Amino acid sequence: MSADASSSLVKIILMNQELLLILLGIMAAAVAGLAYFLVRSGKKEEKPKEENQAILMMQEQLKELRQTLQNFGTQVDSKMGDSTKMFQQQFAQSAKIVRDVTERLTKLDETNKQVMGVAEQLQGLEDVLKNPKHRGVLGEYFLENVLKNVLPPKNYQMQYEFKNGDIVDAAVFVKDKIIPIDSKFSLENYNRILNEKDPVEKEHLERQFKADLKNR
Repeated sequence: MSADASSSLVKIILMNQELLLILLGIMAAAVAGLAYFLVRSGKKEEKPKEENQAILMMQEQLKELRQTLQNFGTQVDSKMGDSTKMFQQQFAQSAKIVRDVTERLTKLDETNKQVMGVAEQLQGLEDVLKNPKHRGVLGEYFLENVLKNVLPPKNYQMQYEFKNGDIVDAAVFVKDKIIPIDSKFSLENYNRILNEKDPVEKEHLERQFKADLKNR
């Protein structure tokens, strides 16, 4: 319920109370007047016709006053009904807003849980890649899948051994040439390049990284 609606209801109640007091005052005055004339009619019998007319007028005024009070009650009921309806509508709107906000917060919480799950998986993958041996096995696995998808079996061989005894992770056969492939590289040196801010030192690390690749 809003503050404006509450203020309007208070004003309606106060106005109705003031009007009711006025009408009750009028009724009390009319009753007092009627009593006065009745008393006079009992003491003064010389003017019965005038007093009867006064009584009839007073009765008519009381009848009009009763009708006014009935109309007043109808107006009060109507205004209170309108106010109640307005409050119910505002309450329904407020309840809808609360439900919508609750649903959004629930969905946001679910999204956060999914993000945290992905972050945990990435952290687990990072932990695996920190181990050179695990990183090598994973690299060979992906290398074999790539070669399997793009080359026929006769054009490549995993764990190929040269005549001098050197073994490479894979060899690709192109006509009369053999292209050795090493699936591993120095992740530590690569991360050092990424984290280095000094341009001169960064260039030095890049040269070392290239030399390391050639030596594999």
